[in-house]
Amino acid sequence: MLVCCLRCEHVLGGHLIKNAEGRRDVLNSMIIGMRKPPRVLVYDNACNLALTARKWAPTWAINMQL
Repeated sequence: MLVCCLRCEHVLGGHLIKNAEGRRDVLNSMIIGMRKPPRVLVYDNACNLALTARKWAPTWAINMQL
């Protein structure tokens, strides 16, 4: 799994997923690869990612729009 920035085309983070992708996988890759979250995130399972971010990293993702 990779976290990429569409604007500058840089790979910001990633890790190997052995089984199915989980919401924490996406969140962990973002936290590792970014000092602060993007203002807007486009993700195919964004509503579940928003719940996970609010639970596991509320101060990091407080202003992020999913």
